Amino acid sequence: MPSALDPMQRWQESPPEDEPASLTAIMNAMGDIPPSANADAQIHPRSSNAFRHHRRAPSTTSAGSSPSSTDSAWSSAGGSTSRHGRNRRSRVTKVKANDGKPRIFCCTFCCDRFRTRYEWVRHEKSLHLNLETWYCAPLGSSVFSPITGRQHCAYCNALDPSPAHLTEHHHEECQTLSKELRSFNRKDHLVQHLRHFHHVQTTPLIDDWKIETKNITSRCGFCSETMPNWDERTDHLAKHFRRGFTMKDWKGEHEFPPSIAAHLKNAYPPYLLGWESESIVPFSATSTDVRHQYAQVSSRVFAAEREEAGSDPSLGFPDPNKSEFDNFLNVFTRHLGRYARGQMKQGIFPTDEMFQKESRRVLFDGEDAWDQTIADNPDWLSAFRQLHCEPIEQRE
Repeated sequence: MPSALDPMQRWQESPPEDEPASLTAIMNAMGDIPPSANADAQIHPRSSNAFRHHRRAPSTTSAGSSPSSTDSAWSSAGGSTSRHGRNRRSRVTKVKANDGKPRIFCCTFCCDRFRTRYEWVRHEKSLHLNLETWYCAPLGSSVFSPITGRQHCAYCNALDPSPAHLTEHHHEECQTLSKELRSFNRKDHLVQHLRHFHHVQTTPLIDDWKIETKNITSRCGFCSETMPNWDERTDHLAKHFRRGFTMKDWKGEHEFPPSIAAHLKNAYPPYLLGWESESIVPFSATSTDVRHQYAQVSSRVFAAEREEAGSDPSLGFPDPNKSEFDNFLNVFTRHLGRYARGQMKQGIFPTDEMFQKESRRVLFDGEDAWDQTIADNPDWLSAFRQLHCEPIEQRE
């Protein structure tokens, strides 16, 4: 009986020439199908196959113009929409939302920026200034346990270790090593040392072997306030970043103690970062492009230094073992220092323009004034002169 058929079945039973219904009307009818009818249609493959057959019929132009879109509509009209599709869209939406979160936390050593405080703090500690040092057996070869009331081997926790037992761990040999060879910047490096040098199979409790430097004084370049330790520095700078400050607003140096400044890696002077961030390839501790660029520049610097050293050995020979990335700024500064000494030996006191031209020659292999270098920054050039150029008064 025709009346017992649902709209979809009636459409399937009637030939195309007798049913001049528009595609819109068909889609509306599909939307009116009760859920139970939809379920039946999914169970019986004849429904969907017949629909595809009539969709390909050349009876009407509109019906044959877009089979893929109609099949998609049929899939969405049914109750079998893939949960995986919904989850995938949710994940994409979540990722897009995260991408839209502003990167307000600026690294104070390179041009990288971060969405969260945690990412920012971890980046600065791991790539620029590691404040943690792990020492091998700093409490001695055996340690007293208040739980057992007895001595335990520091390497394997054995009770009351004898001198022969400690000899098996090569404790005395390790103690004769320099402090640098017995200290590690990362916990996993200490674990490797314990396994290879001390033949430790199970890692002992070594949390007490870590020494973290926190009482590091520093200066805020946004407000010139002095911070007494690293945690306060983090809290203080985070407040500035949340108020919209960036490294373009930073003035002056960090003013770390010399012993701390000597451990900085991959670092530009903070007052240069705002200026550097607008360059074509901003300095970044995580960028492969920057690493490649600096490798090329360092190669030119070393070539120029070798040429100068060959003509004047008193200037010294370059060290090719220096990392072109970690020490790029040091390499570049050293080159300009050599250039300054060479000019002054000839009785020429180099001008700012001379330093800027030499910088462009090394960095860009040219002298186009449009090619800006750090020598074009007056603050950096002033600091460089104080360190590498003799005062005019002394020459006179």
